[in-house]
Amino acid sequence: GSPIVWDDLVIVPLEQDEAGAIVAVAADTGKQRWRLAREGVGKAAYATPLVLPGAGGKDQLICTSNAHGIYAVDPATGRVLWEQQCFPRRTVASPIATGPLLIGTCGNGGGNNLLVAVRPPVGPEDDPEVVYQVSRSVAPYVPTPLVSRGRLYLWGDKGVVTCLTATD
Repeated sequence: GSPIVWDDLVIVPLEQDEAGAIVAVAADTGKQRWRLAREGVGKAAYATPLVLPGAGGKDQLICTSNAHGIYAVDPATGRVLWEQQCFPRRTVASPIATGPLLIGTCGNGGGNNLLVAVRPPVGPEDDPEVVYQVSRSVAPYVPTPLVSRGRLYLWGDKGVVTCLTATD
């Protein structure tokens, strides 16, 4: 996965086949600020995290992996905020946000891909909710979906582009 910059941190996802981690280092010194241990289930994750701006400045780092599904981490502390385990295969495409939904995909290169739309929890007592899934061959494995004006564009691994309504 590619690193991202948030505030004064460089955050690097290192979710491997076996045990891995997400690591945040200070951008100016390279000193580790936090490290979040992650389980491995034999399928490394390559998705680049997404920073989801939150109310009152409480941003969430949205990550995807086979082991943990779609989940949110506090980018300031590395604490897991919530998880929705929903991916039976490897994640490569990066998660995206559209309205109140987060969308992620998984696959294995054989066309058995899955797109999942999750509504994150609103309050601390709420759980994340799977709103819909697209399991047809139109779900991409490697390319990251795009969203524009309520439309979800899926560039399939075999070059077919599909447009869906990104309903919530």
